[in-house]
Amino acid sequence: MIFEGTVVCDCAADEARLRVASVFASRGYAVNGATFSRGSRLGSFLGVNPRRWKVEATLGNPSPGRFTVKLAVDATGQLVTGAEEAYWHREHGGARAALTGDQSQPDAAGRGALWANWRAPLFIVPYALLGGGLLAFVRDVAHRYGITNFALIFAVGLFASVLAGLVHWLSFEANRARKRIGRGGS
Repeated sequence: MIFEGTVVCDCAADEARLRVASVFASRGYAVNGATFSRGSRLGSFLGVNPRRWKVEATLGNPSPGRFTVKLAVDATGQLVTGAEEAYWHREHGGARAALTGDQSQPDAAGRGALWANWRAPLFIVPYALLGGGLLAFVRDVAHRYGITNFALIFAVGLFASVLAGLVHWLSFEANRARKRIGRGGS
């Protein structure tokens, strides 16, 4: 995912770099000139928290008084939710706000992206528990009729329960995104 924007700022290039560097450094980025990085490729692939994802941020100065802030986020292996995308918009907006001196820009460390990491388990776990109870009942009925391949019954039932929870969670996230777009916000 790429987030890029141009900001008009009446400050020198060195001052702009210092402003953006202070914002990114406070958020855990490694500062290397006008380039900032955080996270790792493994974190992008396995991490549920967007703060662990690999991100490269750059500050450009195409002309005097004009600066570009670009975030290149590696979302490999991720199903990016609306809350996570909003997190990156806030992260990008924080750097742009530092250039303009706007203090009203919210911090990217808001609840939305972190809460999104818990929504999937909150949907999947109840389905898995319900599926486990249903499997116990099916196992007893199968045992009465002489079916003894419980491993297969368990595997199929657990897979179906987790799949149902995942489908419910994805539907929930899609509805949240539609409502957010309808409100005109992120």
